[in-house]
Amino acid sequence: MYPPYAEYQEKTDRVIPVLVLEPTPTPASGSADAPAAGAGS
Repeated sequence: MYPPYAEYQEKTDRVIPVLVLEPTPTPASGSADAPAAGAGS
């Protein structure tokens, strides 16, 4: 985590959201669940 974050958090009255992002497994190539290249563009 960002080292001075705890110190900054103590000095402010703002509510600071913290998100923890974790990677998800990538479907196998050719999987029916995987979108086609460029899909959604």
